[in-house]
Amino acid sequence: SFNRAIEAAQRAITIDPYNSDYRLVLAELYESAGISSMAIKTYEEILRWDATNDKAKAGLETLQPTKKSFFSRLFKK
Repeated sequence: SFNRAIEAAQRAITIDPYNSDYRLVLAELYESAGISSMAIKTYEEILRWDATNDKAKAGLETLQPTKKSFFSRLFKK
C-alpha cells in the first residue's frame, strides 16, 4: 500500500540520510499520489544536498514550471 511504501522510504532515509536515491523514491511516491507539496519539498531537499541531481531537477520542473516574466512573455523570449 501507499502508506507502507512511504514508511519504507522514510526508514531507508533514516538509516542512510545521505543516499539521495531513497529521497528520490520518496518524492516520486508523493508525486504519483498527487501530493505535490510533499514531492516539491522532497525534491528541494535533494537539491540542497546535491545541486546537480538531474532527476530532482526534472521532477521539480515538472511540478513547478519556470514562471516567465511579463516582458519575456510579451517579447516571446
